[in-house]
Amino acid sequence: MLINKKETIVLLLITLTGVVLRLYHIDGISLWNDELLTIQFVNHSIPGMFATIWPKEMNMTLYYLFCNLWLHLFTHPSEGTLRMLSVIFSVLGIPAVYFLGRTISDDKKIANTTGWIAASLIAVNAFNIQYAQDLRSYGLLFLLSTLSTLLFIKIIRNSRSWKLWLAYTLVNIGGIYSHYFFVLLLFAQALSLIAIVTESSRSIPWKKLIISYAAVAISAIPQFIAALIAGTGGLAFLGKPGFASLVGVFILMGGTTYKWIIFYVIAVLAGLFVGWTWSKKEIAKKWALVLFVSCSVLPACLVWIESELHTPLFDAHYFLFSEPFMAVIAAFGIVKMLHMESRVAKFCGALLFGLVIMFSLMGVKNYFTSYKNEDWRGVSQLLEAECSGADALRLYYPAYTQDFTSFYDPRVSTQDPDLENSELQTPNPTITTKSIPTDYRRVCLVVRPAYVHPATILSALQAQYPNMIPTPSFSLLDVYIYEK
Repeated sequence: MLINKKETIVLLLITLTGVVLRLYHIDGISLWNDELLTIQFVNHSIPGMFATIWPKEMNMTLYYLFCNLWLHLFTHPSEGTLRMLSVIFSVLGIPAVYFLGRTISDDKKIANTTGWIAASLIAVNAFNIQYAQDLRSYGLLFLLSTLSTLLFIKIIRNSRSWKLWLAYTLVNIGGIYSHYFFVLLLFAQALSLIAIVTESSRSIPWKKLIISYAAVAISAIPQFIAALIAGTGGLAFLGKPGFASLVGVFILMGGTTYKWIIFYVIAVLAGLFVGWTWSKKEIAKKWALVLFVSCSVLPACLVWIESELHTPLFDAHYFLFSEPFMAVIAAFGIVKMLHMESRVAKFCGALLFGLVIMFSLMGVKNYFTSYKNEDWRGVSQLLEAECSGADALRLYYPAYTQDFTSFYDPRVSTQDPDLENSELQTPNPTITTKSIPTDYRRVCLVVRPAYVHPATILSALQAQYPNMIPTPSFSLLDVYIYEK
């Protein structure tokens, strides 16, 4: 369905709101571990990049390719400039959600309003904004999942257009090369067809679906091989999630705090209630809602079950790609209230929408004022001021983190790579007093405490450099300075 001038203006205003919120404070915090790893992976020629990420870091291949091209557009890009790539993908997802929301009804008025409200919920969603400001693949994954599902609806309703089939196939290939879990979205899409298989099985283009999925699978063979070779060792830091983590994913999708998520839940339940009240004859016509429920719930639940029973793979931000579908369900619930004949129902619908937006904005405010991550920028500034001289030994634990401060200031890399490579790689080092060089005036140790236990090395350092120099605190990082 085409949109007229009025509809376009409303959509542009909603999108502009999303742009402003995603650009605000975009360089306010330092690049963190995963973002700095992204830069390490992509700061090569394209062949060099693929050699670097194969096979262990192929999970975000398409994003790394975009990032490689983006990085080479600028001589000395700032943190905000680097993150702009993710902002672009996230912003493009806002109008995509609008068009996705319009598919839920044949009534143009209901369809447009659902699209507008769903896009609004995404535009002011703190979870979405956080990962729009992150130099990782999640903004791209969000966009591709929205486009994939929009195209899926169109090809099921009109399977004759080869252009739609081609677009659907290419978007799905891109999605799998953006994140392995994208395959769960395709499974959720296919599973939703159960709702209409008995009534509309003849109209479902099974052969074309199989051909499309086969093309995606063949194209993704390098990705699957890389996953098999790499295994799950890179996710060893994850533990069993627990039921609270599963609930937490859906709360994050709501874009607000645990305290005020109830209003978003009411909107979702209203949308689901309308769906359950449809008669069986209408289910085929209203199948899109079944699809949105499947895409909202199934990916996170499947990974949670696997994580509880076998291999931990569960982390909340992996499921940002399910967020647009829950937004559409919530929007549909609000719209159905707004279009009831009862004035009370209309008032309740308007009030509910206002409350959801208000508490979503509170969630955004909380993100901007409270969110913290590893402050490698602050650490590099301290090292430059206190430990950049030739008389200061600089050590990093784990050793690979020296590359993170070197991004900000190459002068603060370690002078003793042999010590780092032999002793400062494992979570529990065997470093001894004899391992510590003594021909420096002071020693500066940077520790990433979430992943290592520095007690042994601190004892060894203090034996050779007994005087501890006070240092400022840094978010999720520790710096120790000792002098003779």
